[in-house]
Amino acid sequence: TIRITAQLIDAKTDQHLWAQSYERTLTTDNIFAIQDEISNAIAAQLGILIGGKNPAGLPLSTQADTQSLKAYDLFLQGRDLFLYRKDSADLYTLYKAMHMLEDAVELDPDFARAWEILAGIYWTAGRGPKYIARYYALALKAANTAITLNPDLGYAYSTRGVVTFMSKVRNGEEIDKNAIMQDFEKGAQNAPNMASTIEMLANSYFDLGYFDKAAAGFKRCLALDPKFFRCRRHLINVTLLGGHTKKAIHMLERDIKNGTGAPGPLYGPYYAAKHDRAFLKKMMQYMLGVGGLEPFHQPLIELLLNPEQADIIRPQVEHLIANTEQPIDEGSLDYIYFLIGDYDKMSIRPGLDYLWYDDERYRDSDHRKQVFIKQGTVKYWREHGFPPQCHALGDDDFECR
Repeated sequence: TIRITAQLIDAKTDQHLWAQSYERTLTTDNIFAIQDEISNAIAAQLGILIGGKNPAGLPLSTQADTQSLKAYDLFLQGRDLFLYRKDSADLYTLYKAMHMLEDAVELDPDFARAWEILAGIYWTAGRGPKYIARYYALALKAANTAITLNPDLGYAYSTRGVVTFMSKVRNGEEIDKNAIMQDFEKGAQNAPNMASTIEMLANSYFDLGYFDKAAAGFKRCLALDPKFFRCRRHLINVTLLGGHTKKAIHMLERDIKNGTGAPGPLYGPYYAAKHDRAFLKKMMQYMLGVGGLEPFHQPLIELLLNPEQADIIRPQVEHLIANTEQPIDEGSLDYIYFLIGDYDKMSIRPGLDYLWYDDERYRDSDHRKQVFIKQGTVKYWREHGFPPQCHALGDDDFECR
């Protein structure tokens, strides 16, 4: 038997407005009915107190997708560990959540929402290069299982979209951007109040160069979750790329002052023109870290400040690459090669920042053009429209500013 007391309290006056106790015998058959009963009672009281009612006067209902109380408990714990972990690099919490969700789907193989969250966990775990192929495969299987069991889910579509895209990029396979965009759009449509699904769709618009759509998506993401710092970072970036430099710099510097700013590579030219070595140092720390790659910082800062000395500085950086004992991850290597102009050595999936970087050399480079072609972007543009900064050159070529 459980006893639950629900209360409504005026936050301004601390006055108790309503209270009700519920004493019920808890079983796997009635736990969700109890949740429905309490949520509807609260909604009814709110309607009385504020002079309204719940949307369309419909009863509220808790959808569990399982009759297993144990599986549901594991799902709730694992989901919250995954979604609300404070540090994205906290692998202990990530794997703990993974094991909980794996146990949940073992107890109930038809538990769609557990499969959905498990897909997201596998995708997150797959970002580590040691386990990438294994976890990408598991993420796709979990997402497809969730969608098969419940096509009305949202996050499962978004996860399938991003994992499909990244898998094909890494394997050098042809990318169907239409199918991937349909997954992102379906995810946001089915879960319009989940910040993660909105963020993934907005990122895809950013990737395609549709900056206005991306900005609207990132704003929606932040309205849902003001602490979703990736959405904040990308909103600042698309603000800059949309031509609102002063506004973007103000937003960035405010966030840096608050300890949440991301001094990414897009801002290098602006602060180099101001000879702001302090900012460029922060940018190097952000992009390359402080775990052994510090010898790269100074020569790359000098290169940003004095591009005319590229022929002198580039060999110094190449020597560091060849002789450093510190393993250099793909993202850091992309940034180093980008700054020294060795574009052919960059990965085919560079960060979004590089594709739209205000640098004439890279803008006109074959690497950038091949990224757009191999990722299916140009084919998508021809079917859905080019962004304002790009246009077709006949049937076989294109150009982007």
